Amino acid sequence: MLEVKLRAYANIKNDRQREYKVENTHLLGGDVQLVTNYPNFNDMSPGNGGDASFEQIQNDGENKVDLIINNLTLKTCLPARTSIYNQTGQILVGKNLQNYYWKFRLNRQYSTDLFLDQQRKRLYVTEIDRIIMFDINSLEQGFVILGESSNRLPNLKGMRSSFIDFDDNFIWFWSKQANEGTKLLSSKGDCYRFYVDKKKNIYVTETENHRVVKYYAPVYSNYTIAAGNGIQGSDRSQLNLPFSIYLDEANSDLFVVDQKNRRIQKWSSDAKEGETIVSHLFAKARSVVPDCHGNFIVYSRNEAKLYNRFEITGFDGIEILNSSVKFEAMAYDETNGDIYVLNIKRNNVIKYTIEREVTLYNNTISSLDNETDVTPCEIASDSTWMLIGEVILGNSVLGCGSAKEQLCLPTRLFITSDDILYILDSGNLRIQKYNITDQTVSTAINRGLIFNPLSIYVSETHDIYVLDRPNKTNSFVKVWYNNNYNKHGTILIHANENFRNFYLDQDLNIYILTNSGIRKWFAPNYYYSIGIISFLNNRTPFYIDQQFSLYIYDILQRTIKKWSAGSLSSMTVFSGLPYTYNSEQLIFTLDCNNNIYFTHINKLEKISSYVIYRLNPKKNSTEIIDRNLTSVAGVQFDSYGNLYVTERNKHHVKMFAIMN
Repeated sequence: MLEVKLRAYANIKNDRQREYKVENTHLLGGDVQLVTNYPNFNDMSPGNGGDASFEQIQNDGENKVDLIINNLTLKTCLPARTSIYNQTGQILVGKNLQNYYWKFRLNRQYSTDLFLDQQRKRLYVTEIDRIIMFDINSLEQGFVILGESSNRLPNLKGMRSSFIDFDDNFIWFWSKQANEGTKLLSSKGDCYRFYVDKKKNIYVTETENHRVVKYYAPVYSNYTIAAGNGIQGSDRSQLNLPFSIYLDEANSDLFVVDQKNRRIQKWSSDAKEGETIVSHLFAKARSVVPDCHGNFIVYSRNEAKLYNRFEITGFDGIEILNSSVKFEAMAYDETNGDIYVLNIKRNNVIKYTIEREVTLYNNTISSLDNETDVTPCEIASDSTWMLIGEVILGNSVLGCGSAKEQLCLPTRLFITSDDILYILDSGNLRIQKYNITDQTVSTAINRGLIFNPLSIYVSETHDIYVLDRPNKTNSFVKVWYNNNYNKHGTILIHANENFRNFYLDQDLNIYILTNSGIRKWFAPNYYYSIGIISFLNNRTPFYIDQQFSLYIYDILQRTIKKWSAGSLSSMTVFSGLPYTYNSEQLIFTLDCNNNIYFTHINKLEKISSYVIYRLNPKKNSTEIIDRNLTSVAGVQFDSYGNLYVTERNKHHVKMFAIMN
């Protein structure tokens, strides 16, 4: 049997912290059970929360602890940059768990916090009147180490959080009862979370005072303001209801969940102002846990998100957990990526494990750096096209038809680099394929496989991506891989909302115009998405160029804006554009020279006609290239610079040959 030293910290609702000594504390079985004055080993039977193989554990205990102690400073970082978590989770302790020890049923009104000792794999559950320790590999062996039922310490009331280490034989905690224990410090604010550094200094969030206070060991009579200035606000020097903190002791950086300002602030040692690390934090964020990659895992009442730099996780983070579980507290094991959640809705502790791994830092960055073969652009800034176009597919005289050479209400177009034209034949609910070189036509995707196609994208390998919206409450992005066009396609993204438009970049990341803005889903698995532009009109057309820059046509401000890859802000490329009467009929695209084209309905004439404008950013010029079209629904260019246009109500596609 090996003696060890325990120190535990407990944060209690009001203003006092006290110290207690724990006598005769022993380690049984490699720090598996912690008991005080427990001489009767027969009571450690399975029925009493013990282990039937106690003798073997006792014999092996010293070697196990030596191994643990020798590796206390070692850290591994197993999770990938992004990890897909099993959303169901495994119930470890509490309600709905079979064969658990009766006294460790958690109380919904009183469970407040979790603490995970990652090296020894011990999980501590804090309730308002006790702290329970569990070995996460053998959860039926839990013990009340503080408070009610322990018979070793005075009863505790109002505990909110705990911090456990194994340095010496003291237990530190806050309590209301002044006549119990040794008072460590008094706090002047309503405290929710605290942190103890290696020097035993204590950092406390004084939430109602809008600051974080650092109390200096060992007597805790001296303190400094570590973050905030005590005045509620949103300036760099201020906080607004700081809820929880984390200290990076290697750099002495303090990270604060500034709840009402919806941000994470980093305060360096002795700094007078904080630095915003994460903005657009989701509402009621409760705690921050850094992983070994520099990401921040933040949780609220029913979800957890991953945050990093904007170009990595967007403006609103990546959702990693979302369920009906009501999170009160969370603990993260950086050695394997496991997440533990205290669920006060069902009175239990749930563990979420990594199901699969994907790359967060996708190949967008490397694609920008690598040299690639660039096809010469045949379109100059002053190119012109024939005034009269040639109908290459469909027949306005015969009208809507379903024959191979006919179209019915065609909309979007897409032309691949090898000059294969794909047409959304919306009236026939199919996709037609037209070979520009040999002028042959075939059906790529037949009727019955798509229901209300809105947009199309085709990869270099001729995989066909379609945004399909069967009804106003369901949207799908599907892909039909080359040579498998007759099947039902693979659903990549599904949402119960009204998607309007989509586009893919050259790495096949998918950008979608949602009800809240433009989101980006990462290839190849599309498990995660990030918000890159928010608060747009949900009918705003957009385009992604080969440098991953994003262009939008802001129909409200009548401007075209550009976001460079990874940028938080935009630049206005053009302003003062014509008023758009119907944004759903506005077509917006770029050519290979980054000239910008958009359609406009001319309402000044007796019969409405469509005008195609070209904007040249280099010359800051605007010109009309065609004004005699009707119901334009798609505009594209082939590799020679020829212009292709769908006239929806005429049921055909026209080609305008380039002249210079």
